[in-house]
This record gives sequence, structure tokens and C-alpha cells, in this order.
Amino acid sequence: MSTQTEKTGAQAIGAAAVEHYLRSHPEFFLEHEDLLREITVPHAAGGAISLVERQVAALREQNRRYRRQLQELVEIARSNDELLGRLQQLTLRIMDGGGVAHTLAALEGSLQADFGADAASLQVFCANELALPAAPGGFLHASVRPRTEASEELRRLLAGGKPVCGRFRDERLAELFGERAAAIGSVALLPLVVRGNGARLLGALAIGSHSADRFNSEMGTTYLRYLAELIAHRLASFVPVPAPALPA
Repeated sequence: MSTQTEKTGAQAIGAAAVEHYLRSHPEFFLEHEDLLREITVPHAAGGAISLVERQVAALREQNRRYRRQLQELVEIARSNDELLGRLQQLTLRIMDGGGVAHTLAALEGSLQADFGADAASLQVFCANELALPAAPGGFLHASVRPRTEASEELRRLLAGGKPVCGRFRDERLAELFGERAAAIGSVALLPLVVRGNGARLLGALAIGSHSADRFNSEMGTTYLRYLAELIAHRLASFVPVPAPALPA
């Protein structure tokens, strides 16, 4: 073994021994405070600083990270409060009464103004003929068709009974949004499930965004589920026949 190799090995063993000793004796620097002022470490800005200064700088950076994290949590809480308020307002408008036209108008206005959607599509699965009036703003497209006419992939996405968010293939975008599909970057697909004596699929509400990052598989869906339950509960009174049951 060369002298250089021996020197490197000795330094490694020495460093390991020092680290082990200091971890085993955390009170060491309490008994040797003068060393804290004498030991210096490289600084990113150049030169060297004492170990105490390095620790203070590290604590300051840690505090800055904690403050940023706290600010992010505050912003999330504020955003959730605002979203809950919008859902409450939509609930009140829908439950005020009126027929299906009133419900569609309230939903259309809320999706566009309160939730910032760029497109919306409502499909009701019904074997019988059911006339859905056009939403007054032309923003929400509503249609009725038997569930069997929906594509196999769309039925699979809805079968879980929970919102599905992300980027959809062109075929599904065309099925949901028609001629507006080319402008849609991401989608929140909400199965409209009526709860009670078993879960029954009433239809689907698709909310589209021009941004490819607006809706993604990692986002929380709590408020989307609330919205889906609200719309399903209200629309159920307008559907003349029971909605098809969700597959087991």
C-alpha cells in the first residue's frame, strides 16, 4: 500500500471515529465552547466562518423554509374556504326550486364564474326520451343518451364512482366536448352517482380546462365529489326512470 493510500485510509478512519465520538457525546461542545469559535468551515460566499456562525446560518435557512411552508398552508386553507363558500352558494341556488332549466343555469354560471372552467359537458344516461333544455349561456352542453351508447373507456372511467382527473385521449375529449375538444388540455370527470338503495349512475359531468396542468391525478377530489353528489341529487328528480346501477 502506498504512503498516499495509507494516509487517505487513516484520514477516513479518523473522520469516522471523530463522527462516532461526537454523536455519542453530544455534550462535548458544551464543555469545549472555545472550539466552536476556533473551528472554521468553508462558506458558499467565499472565505470561512466559525462553526457557531454556520449553525446560526443553517437555523435561519431552516426557519425560512418553515415560514414558506406555513405560508403555503395558509394559502391552501384560504383557497379551501373560498371553494367551500362557492359550493354553498351553488347549493343554495340549486335548492331554491325551479325545474331542470333553473338547475342547469345555476350550474353553468357557477362552473364558469366561480370555478374558472373553460368548458363543461353534462351527460345524463337515460333509456327513455328526456328533453334537457339548453343552458342559457351556451357554456354547458347537456345531452341525454343510454349508457350503452357511451364508449367502453368512458364507462370504465365512470364505473369507479369517483372523480377522475387528468389528460384524456383525443377520442374521449371528442366524446365529452364535441367540437370544443381541441382546446381542452385537462379534464375533471365527475360520475353523477345517486346514493340510496345501492349506487346508481345517473350520468357524468365533465369540466374542461385549456391548461394541461389544471386537473391531474395527484390533486385532491373532495370538493369535486361534493359537487358531483349535489348535481346528482338534484338531477335525480328530473330523470323519469331509475338510473342504471353501477357495475359490481
